[in-house]
This record gives sequence, C-alpha cells and structure tokens, in this order.
Amino acid sequence: MIAGISRRSRSRSGFGLSELLVAMFLFTAAIALFVAFLDQLLKLGSTSADHLDRLVVTGRLARAVRADAHAARSARLTGTGQKATNDKESNQLELTLPDNRRVEYTVERDRVRRQLFEGQTLKQTEEYPLDRSAGSWSIVPGEGAALLINLRLDRRMSPKRNSASRPMAIEALIGLDHRMEQGGRP
Repeated sequence: MIAGISRRSRSRSGFGLSELLVAMFLFTAAIALFVAFLDQLLKLGSTSADHLDRLVVTGRLARAVRADAHAARSARLTGTGQKATNDKESNQLELTLPDNRRVEYTVERDRVRRQLFEGQTLKQTEEYPLDRSAGSWSIVPGEGAALLINLRLDRRMSPKRNSASRPMAIEALIGLDHRMEQGGRP
C-alpha cells in the first residue's frame, strides 16, 4: 500500500474566463447607468436654462407693460379678435402717453411686440419672444374710474400641439402715475 498520498495544493494565479466576463459585464452596466444619468442631468440643465430665459423675458415684458400703463392717459383695444360684449379681447393694445407719444403692444404668434411712437414717427421697437405662447389683451373696469389692462398668456407646456397649457396674466392700472401726482388713491 501506499503509505501516504501526498496531495499537492495547486495555487492558482490570475482570473478565470468566467470571472473576467462577469467583471466586464458589471463594469459595462455601471458605465451605461452613468451615461444615462449624465444624459438626464444634461436634459434637466437645458430645460432649466430655457425656463429661466422665459422667466426673464416675461419679467421684462411685465415691467414694460406696467411702466407704460402707469404713465398712460388712456388705453384702447385695436387689431383683430375684438368681441362686442363687455369682456372685449384683442391682439393689440394702444396706450396714449403724455407729450404726444403712444405705445402699441401687439400679441403675435409666440411673441409680443412693443412699438413706441412720437407723433406719427416710430421711435423704438422691442420684441419679447414667448415660446409656445398665445395671448390677448383686455381692458377691465376697476374701482371708481380706474381701468385695468390685462394681458392673458396661455403657455403650452411642451411643443406638442395638444399639450396642456399654463395660463398667466400681466395686469396694470392705467394712469396710476397721474392719480398719484394729483394726490388720489392708487
């Protein structure tokens, strides 16, 4: 008989093929998840920048409308889309300012145009791009003799034609500066 069978322990160096394949699969899956996460992060950043741009433009438009309305002596609706009822709406508003000046605001597709006239001469034109927006002007009687102008904007949430919309309004009192000069109430 054999007195003792010596067993040699085989030490293995390196990795087997199956272990290498598993490691490569895990590494590939981790890279794919990282790329997907990075793509979503970039889309979020782009969407946030677009939203910020829209907010800045809307804020500039609101400041211009309020400044012009407060300085105005009168307001009237012109253009198309007028209704014969008490809730008149139009795509164009004309504000008469002191010193023979007037401002015309026109709501066009995806923008609002502001034009300043001195007499019959066009002095300044500004455009406020409002992506995916449609809007209309209205004049609403306020308290006492005050008139309130209202720009109603309907913003589509996405570029798709039948997407949901978010309504927004810019309002201002006509002639607020003149009432304050005369010691009246705002």
